[in-house]
Amino acid sequence: MGAGSYPTAGPSSDPVDPWCILRLLDPGNYRRRLCLFCRTTAGGWVELVMGAMIGFVKGILKMPTGVVIWVALLFGVNFVGVIFLPRIEALVVVAALMLGGIFQSAIFGSKGFVRLMGVGHVLWIPMVAWLLTRFDITAPQGSFEVWMTVVVVFDVLSLIIDVSDVGRYVAGDRQPTI
Repeated sequence: MGAGSYPTAGPSSDPVDPWCILRLLDPGNYRRRLCLFCRTTAGGWVELVMGAMIGFVKGILKMPTGVVIWVALLFGVNFVGVIFLPRIEALVVVAALMLGGIFQSAIFGSKGFVRLMGVGHVLWIPMVAWLLTRFDITAPQGSFEVWMTVVVVFDVLSLIIDVSDVGRYVAGDRQPTI
């Protein structure tokens, strides 16, 4: 066994990661389950997801400069929430951003860069509505108030674009945009 390689399991000779979560939690059924955390029995699931995410980012970078700047600003505005953690508003915004990225990467991985990508922001609809209620409840001040306001404005603008794009997709405009 070479450096960095894993022992093999039985006659199939699939590599077995000795630290696999499923193997540690349920060693008797390990070989019969689909492992979502490593490449052993999942056949490269992690590589598939990472490939979709990388392809998604590369696709964004192929878009016109104005779109690239918009996406970078939209991501940045939402991601700035990490500096306001552990405030619940920041946690919700950053979580919705990350989940949206996962949704969009999955859509990209299965359909390419199509107008359906706007569905990835579906969690922003309740998030923006909830954030608007938080202004009265928490009375944010200073940079936190500015950040919450900018998030609401940017995310509402993005949702308007998303509704238009998804509508066009539903109406039949299903060709990848890049």
